[in-house]
Amino acid sequence: MTDFTQKSKTAKIIVEGSVPENEEKIPAPWNWAGKDNWCWGIASSPIRNKLHLEYLKNKGLIPVITPFLAHPETRKRFYEDNNRDIPKTEESLKGYFDVFGNDFVWEGFTEEDSSGVGFSRNFLKNPPHSHAEALKLFENLLKEGLAEVQKYAPDIHKWGRCGYASSAHIYAKLGLETVLLERTNDDIEDIQTGVAFTRGAGKQYNCSWGIDFSLWWGVFYGCVQDLSTSFHQRNWMVSYFSGADYLAIEGGDLLCYPDGRLSRLGKDFEQFSRWIQKIPRGNPVVPVAVILPSDHGWITPPYWETQQSAWNYARLRRNPGERGIDGFFATIFPGSNFTMDPFPFGNYEDNDPPASPFALSCITPRYAPLPQNVFYSKAYIPFGKFKNRKEANTFLRENNIDLSPYRPMGVSRWGDIFDVFTEEVGIEVLKPYKVVVILGPLILQDELKQKLIEYIRGGGTVVCAAGVIRPDDHDWIGVQMIPELHTGYRWKWQKRDWNNEAFRFIPANVDSDSGVIAWANQNAPLIVHTRLGKGNLYISLAPWFETGSGPLMGAVVNLLDTLFENLVPFMISGPPCEWLFTEDNEYQKIVIVNNADFLWEGSIKYKNTHFVRKEVFELVQENQYLLNEDGKIEISIPPFTTRVFQFVKR
Repeated sequence: MTDFTQKSKTAKIIVEGSVPENEEKIPAPWNWAGKDNWCWGIASSPIRNKLHLEYLKNKGLIPVITPFLAHPETRKRFYEDNNRDIPKTEESLKGYFDVFGNDFVWEGFTEEDSSGVGFSRNFLKNPPHSHAEALKLFENLLKEGLAEVQKYAPDIHKWGRCGYASSAHIYAKLGLETVLLERTNDDIEDIQTGVAFTRGAGKQYNCSWGIDFSLWWGVFYGCVQDLSTSFHQRNWMVSYFSGADYLAIEGGDLLCYPDGRLSRLGKDFEQFSRWIQKIPRGNPVVPVAVILPSDHGWITPPYWETQQSAWNYARLRRNPGERGIDGFFATIFPGSNFTMDPFPFGNYEDNDPPASPFALSCITPRYAPLPQNVFYSKAYIPFGKFKNRKEANTFLRENNIDLSPYRPMGVSRWGDIFDVFTEEVGIEVLKPYKVVVILGPLILQDELKQKLIEYIRGGGTVVCAAGVIRPDDHDWIGVQMIPELHTGYRWKWQKRDWNNEAFRFIPANVDSDSGVIAWANQNAPLIVHTRLGKGNLYISLAPWFETGSGPLMGAVVNLLDTLFENLVPFMISGPPCEWLFTEDNEYQKIVIVNNADFLWEGSIKYKNTHFVRKEVFELVQENQYLLNEDGKIEISIPPFTTRVFQFVKR
């Protein structure tokens, strides 16, 4: 069996195509994708004939990926909802085995967590009562689906595609070869959080990972293939330089018309795909690991929701500490919670059709297992630009509107330098990271505690909070917590001035060999630093890092500023932007993404004078710069575009 998991200097491109109408007709998208080897593979619905599969094999488009739903219940729902006969597994896969042997991919888990016919519907009908129960139910369903795959095709490549970032680790734990995450859909989360979770899941469970770009935009009530592609291009660039092994695009039929003409998005996706073949990206520099409880069920909270919940459609009440997860990701990726946005044009007078027939913002009767599951979220503001979505559709098409102002993307406070893991992560996975941050209501069982102690003693830095750390941890943390809550109204960082902020904290006595670096009122310890071996432990006595008036407790943000600003060898100055950093033996690359509607003007400054007077090459526009005597270049980036600056290391 061919090894599809080999890492390469670039990403493998996948285009989703349609099933031929008959054996004689090959759809135009497959002809297009088969030209000049720019596309690696094709994703296709289950089929019952072989002619087009033989065509794909002759074109070198291997593997072929079939998103044939593995779980019988999910499959039954899908075909019944579409008024089609439910296909038998043997018939659907026979052509693949005949043409490819074992060298094809069965994507047996396609958006089980977000599709209206997937497991999310089980959550609606029989909601779990706890996070642990939700995890168990979801894991059991995936295992049942995996058993179906093993029954019929034990030796082929097994993939999965999830809709929410919180599912990535659960998919990867199954032993799947590759986990894809759907993005660029207005019903799901942002690219930055998605990458952090999915890349972390790939490292934790040693599998490949990729991003699946959806063309669905419910606000438009259709797809966006003929309008400006700047939103999708920025998502492609971020995913590529973040290290995705696969870049897949849904709706290949919408990229290439039946007569062979390419849509605007099709042209730009092909151009991008060819460009990255010439641009080795290097390895993403990711010095910070984030650890969450295995059953966290967390998603980026949409800004329009009035009450946040866990485990998406299960809508569980959240546990103490989960607001701190919100605060952390809102701080590292400001604006990321605006991405899931069905209401950029405000309120519609007529909400028919809805933004989506099945999403966090809307569940129509067709997808509601029970009448009480029908749900339509309210617009964030009570007025709007259009009477209905058809008017919006017409306006956008006739005026050739750039969608970017209506498709928000987050920016970076410290860069996209984070990988997310669950508490089951191994110590060998953690060792390469400079800093580990523990979030949410995670219980430090002995196994995880020993991992952290080993990691710190080896030279790592751990940041955690009261709640995770408890009074009986006194023997290794250097702090004796008093189990009661006090109220703080101000805090002070080292010898600086007092900052006014309301928060709760745990009073504590600090051992003589530990130090206090932030104080609450009456000089009560607030953040404590303890040395363990070669490493450092920082404890926030504000439980879960939370505050009463903001996304994250101010003293904690100050601590993270101090720890994170020295993790990369340069500084970026200017308005808010998104940025990431890669390197290999020859080059360092700094990718800056301007997600705003104004010209970004700022600078990159290298801290090491070794880089002074060195040439810098910008790879998108192919411009040259020269670092001045201060190790700085001044740059400008147009609205909604990306630039890639390459520095020679030697």
